[in-house]
Amino acid sequence: MTPTLLNFIDYQLSRLHVEPEPSFSPGDPQRAQIQTAFTVGRDPEQKQRFEVTLSANIYKGSADENAAYLVEFTIAGQFWSNVLLTPRGVPALIVINALSLLYGAARGIVGQVTAGGVHDRFVLPSLGFDGLVRRGADDPESNIITDQEHNNFVSDGLAAPGSQHDDLIPEKHRGTDSSAIELVSRLHGVLLSIQSFDNMEVRPRIRDDANHTLAEECVIGTYLRTLANIRTIVLLKDAGNFQAIAMIARALFELAVDLRLQRQIPDAADRVMAFAQVEKLRAARKEVEIAASSETEISEVHEKFINDNSAKIEAQRQAFWPNQKRPTHWSGMSVRSQAHLLGSPFDEMYRSHYQELSWYAHAGLTGVANLEASAFPLICGKSYEVAIESYRETLRSVIEQLNLSAVDGDIEKKLELARLLPFTSGPEQAAQLHFELLGK
Repeated sequence: MTPTLLNFIDYQLSRLHVEPEPSFSPGDPQRAQIQTAFTVGRDPEQKQRFEVTLSANIYKGSADENAAYLVEFTIAGQFWSNVLLTPRGVPALIVINALSLLYGAARGIVGQVTAGGVHDRFVLPSLGFDGLVRRGADDPESNIITDQEHNNFVSDGLAAPGSQHDDLIPEKHRGTDSSAIELVSRLHGVLLSIQSFDNMEVRPRIRDDANHTLAEECVIGTYLRTLANIRTIVLLKDAGNFQAIAMIARALFELAVDLRLQRQIPDAADRVMAFAQVEKLRAARKEVEIAASSETEISEVHEKFINDNSAKIEAQRQAFWPNQKRPTHWSGMSVRSQAHLLGSPFDEMYRSHYQELSWYAHAGLTGVANLEASAFPLICGKSYEVAIESYRETLRSVIEQLNLSAVDGDIEKKLELARLLPFTSGPEQAAQLHFELLGK
């Protein structure tokens, strides 16, 4: 298997025009002209991230050509390079791979649109981008450099953290520790890499319409909450977002702990669902109490929920948490006790990071007072580390509790590959890591 050079984050289709060609002859070979153009854009904050926009036009260039459909489209994709990029540009090989992935996405879209068309499904013809990209590298404004130029740039130390070329560091980060900025960029890349693994290997194997057990529903629900947090944190690219990054990292840690506890405690699923009802009852009673004290109209919805469910919910609360009038978690334990019960890696993560992450979730100046600007990328880096380890542990729990290893025996090794791949220094090292983990 070819090592992954980059992660395909997302794409947006901005133009699509598909028109059946009346002169098409189904019995004759298809021949048409293909005109393509593309641009490469760089992210000013994260040098590992870049965007490629591809435009294509499939048309009849002469009367003797035979085309089923006339197609025009423009599609833009966001990518994260697992090969260390320099500020000078994206290597041609990386751009070629990005265009191939983007064209593949467009191929699927066009095939789906034409599936019910008058000339049946139309599959975009195979297309190579090597020549187009390598010609683009001749333009200094293209954001593309040759592979050789990239290799020379790296070997000369221009892209190394802490190099003497301060002009390559974005102005807003000058005076900060460039090695810290580089590390934060790599850690953000790890999150994207694990998310890409998740999108390919885990999420597609979880069927929303399957007949799941209650325990599996709790696992999937917690996993989906994790995904929602991941989809937000990967969008936060600036050190100015340090508070949001820290808060999400804290939430990811708590969700990972929750999932592992669900495996540890025998009646966890019943407790999880009962706790949700206890919290709903508490909220409904509070709404009714507020309405009564302020002499406003009491909500019939809240009153009905209390009347219909309070006896059953109170019985569950007494059964599961007999000594707690208001349990704060379905396990009946504090986060500290939960982490201690689970042991490694959660107990160490709690001792080392949880209190610090909580500074940014609560009011006050603790954690920010008298800090130099250079400290904020470091806060992001620590938060990313917690987010990465928590996301990894969540996926490991999902793989185990939903028995996904039965479908793919290498799935945990692929997860480890996704975690380590962004720290490789190039295609050769990435290929070696791939071989060591998967043996192919």
